[in-house]
Amino acid sequence: VASGAGAQLLLSAALLMYLFPGTRTDEGQDIRQFAERVRQATPVTSRIALSEVGAFTFYSDRFVIDTVGLTDPESVEWMKANGSLLRAAQLDVDQLERFLIGRRATHYVDAFASAPMIGRRVHFVPVLESPVRRNVESGWSGGIWRLYRVDPR
Repeated sequence: VASGAGAQLLLSAALLMYLFPGTRTDEGQDIRQFAERVRQATPVTSRIALSEVGAFTFYSDRFVIDTVGLTDPESVEWMKANGSLLRAAQLDVDQLERFLIGRRATHYVDAFASAPMIGRRVHFVPVLESPVRRNVESGWSGGIWRLYRVDPR
């Protein structure tokens, strides 16, 4: 019994040490700075679509369209009628364009930006970008968030 309790104690301590970076870091700082830049670069009437809605929604003070549908019932209804934006864990750009047009988005934030977005139905006009560090509990993960103006063709 004593050795089992000791093993459980060691395992718990190891887990806490592994997760400690996730409890002492503030990923919201980069998102806040990005959201404030977006707020300065967009009109009050903007409708901004993105997948990472949490802190961005709070700090941007803009109408947010959730491309995942976790916080946006209208997006869920659109996806039920038209299909999900993800296929095999990859963003379906054609479906994204239909979604942006259908939900009347004026802007789109690519929170996993690599190459510039190129569409057939929508012209993605780059407005601004910024590095955003994310807390993945076991450490930091960085990436570029890019804001596009959405101009249907």
